[in-house]
Amino acid sequence: MLPMVEFCVNNVINGGEEVIAQLEKDGLVDVVVNNCLSECTTCAASLFAIAEGEVIHGESAQDLLTKIYRYLEEEDYL
Repeated sequence: MLPMVEFCVNNVINGGEEVIAQLEKDGLVDVVVNNCLSECTTCAASLFAIAEGEVIHGESAQDLLTKIYRYLEEEDYL
């Protein structure tokens, strides 16, 4: 089973689509886009995703992608 990375639909609209596209292209994780992840303050302030239950923040799409993969590797999900 692949590790799961979740996104809030509102955060995707604000720049997360690039991260999702790359994750899906790489095929190393399952990507799920939800209506809301109950992280509204975080969602309004920055790009973020939830990787296997851990909230990951990024200053840019590339930063978020790097941090997602780093977390998943450090926690032995990849």
